Amino acid sequence: MRLPCKVFPVQDGSHIYSARLTVSIGLPHTHAPRTKRFEAVIDSGASRCMFNADIGRFIGLDIEAGRLEQTVGISSLS
Repeated sequence: MRLPCKVFPVQDGSHIYSARLTVSIGLPHTHAPRTKRFEAVIDSGASRCMFNADIGRFIGLDIEAGRLEQTVGISSLS
């Protein structure tokens, strides 16, 4: 499988290649609202999927009622 990649600069002057897909998110209910399509980074080693809270609010999730978790990563790419 071939995936499109983008190049992102890193603070030390080097760069990172990042695989991305265009996605749309929605709840699995009939007629549930879906987000506009946006690019998402593919991280095959990640244990979680992370999106901006505004995306969750748009599809009807009560973000403030969710459980707070701390995450760590190995990259400074945000």
